[in-house]
Amino acid sequence: MAPPKKAQERAERLQRTVAMVAIRNVGFKRALQAVGFVVTWGLFSEHVGHEATSTELIEASKGERSRAAIFRDQAAFRAAFPGHDTPAVIWRAYRAARPGRVTASTATVDLFGLAMPKAA
Repeated sequence: MAPPKKAQERAERLQRTVAMVAIRNVGFKRALQAVGFVVTWGLFSEHVGHEATSTELIEASKGERSRAAIFRDQAAFRAAFPGHDTPAVIWRAYRAARPGRVTASTATVDLFGLAMPKAA
């Protein structure tokens, strides 16, 4: 017997959020790490005016985060969102939904509920 249509629509909608895709692919802890990387990358990219590279993120951290930690976050991102080489598509979808000033904490929370954009 097929599930009721409303329940099926709700399940499909939930599976398409950033959070559900990431958690399904890598689990909750690494999903947080992956979304944190999206936020860090996005805010830094906006600050410098172009899509940031890993090297730029490492240099900008000024010792607050180790090189290894940044690469672990990047690896979590790539595992959580296969097909996305960089967070650019996800970050652009987020900024289209939330223009204006954002902080790292609000962006992290908001990104979890964002509909998952398709890879470019």
